[in-house]
Amino acid sequence: MSILDKLLKNTNTSAENKLQERVDNVQSAFKESESEKEASVRAVNAAIEEIKNNPQMPIGEFLSKLQKNTDLKDSDIVKIIKQLPDLKSEEAVVSAVESTDLSSKEISGIIKNADISTDTAQKIVEQIPDEDIKKEQQSKIEKMVEEEQARRAKAKEDSILSQLSQIYTSCDSLEDTTIVELISQLNIENRTKSISDKIMDIVAKRTALDCMKYGTPRLPTLTKLTPSLDMFEANLPFLAQKEYKTISKEYDSKGKNYRQFDDTEKELIRNSLIEDIAKKSAQTFDELGTFNVPQTQRFKTLDKEDIELFIHTVKTYSNELSPEDTKRLSRQLKGEKGASLSDVSSQLEKMSPGTRDSVLDYFFTITNSVAQGELDISALTEIASSLKLCSPHQQEIVAKSTSKVLNARQEKSSKNNNSTPVQPNDDGRD
Repeated sequence: MSILDKLLKNTNTSAENKLQERVDNVQSAFKESESEKEASVRAVNAAIEEIKNNPQMPIGEFLSKLQKNTDLKDSDIVKIIKQLPDLKSEEAVVSAVESTDLSSKEISGIIKNADISTDTAQKIVEQIPDEDIKKEQQSKIEKMVEEEQARRAKAKEDSILSQLSQIYTSCDSLEDTTIVELISQLNIENRTKSISDKIMDIVAKRTALDCMKYGTPRLPTLTKLTPSLDMFEANLPFLAQKEYKTISKEYDSKGKNYRQFDDTEKELIRNSLIEDIAKKSAQTFDELGTFNVPQTQRFKTLDKEDIELFIHTVKTYSNELSPEDTKRLSRQLKGEKGASLSDVSSQLEKMSPGTRDSVLDYFFTITNSVAQGELDISALTEIASSLKLCSPHQQEIVAKSTSKVLNARQEKSSKNNNSTPVQPNDDGRD
């Protein structure tokens, strides 16, 4: 045996002897006690003291030896393990449970009563020998995880709402760019309805203030907080006027000057939103050949002046708009039937030849089905309307799926026809 081997053996023997000495210290509590109950309490306390005084001691091995070589009951071992999160760490709890031989009920008690995280509980539950109890505990832990996630999400939401409320209160002293920067720093990952509503309140208040101070809204900056279409659907002109009424009372009480907010300002806000939506439509048209006109409820109520403004803006910002495209856009904005089909036609022109040919093959199948009465024209229009919102690759997938369904229908119909006997004609000929 080499000198190094002897040294390692002596070191291991020394560590083993020290560990056994600590186990013996715990066992000695039984000899010094007058009753079994007193002995149990003293032994548990002695074990806890050994853990406190020897932080480097392997906790799993120590508790395993206590279970095998002392008069401690399994319930006493459980009492010690439950205190390990405070004495050492949650990792120590896992090591202790893995190293000892405890029943399913005792491990379940540790999971339920020890101050441990759900992550630690998920590790411990794997040591439960009874499969039914294990599944029951896993189900409880999953519920705990969901509840914990919900609590964290709620706490995060409450924190964000509190900070947004502060920004809302301070809107008068903050410029639009500063507000955008402050909200971006909140790193909002989950924009709940409450958070979206509070941000819209801030946008409405700041829009009212911009109109009162500068005589016009400054929406391009604020659209970094929420899209112009969302502002349009929320009826930002009305919300801003509502904020104006509150702010003006405060200004009047302090003798502060401001510009009036009336129907002119409401129209300015509405027009600014329509223009911004139209700019995005122009960009989409140049890239994909589709206008992607919003299909929201409020947007479907555009009046004649709104439609003219939308078309004028698209014409201004699009590089490829033809007179025919302008007519098509007008028909879409007015909700005329067949406009979606022509929009898809334009989009096909934007595709590469290979992709376009593939998509057209599938469209021919759909069209043939319309001609044979398997689909009516309204169904085809609906399909085209949906497809125009997809990328060329997605269009190919959707069209192919539709084609398969129609082919399956045709095959079924063909089989039925072939199985029907041929009836003779009136003149006796087949």
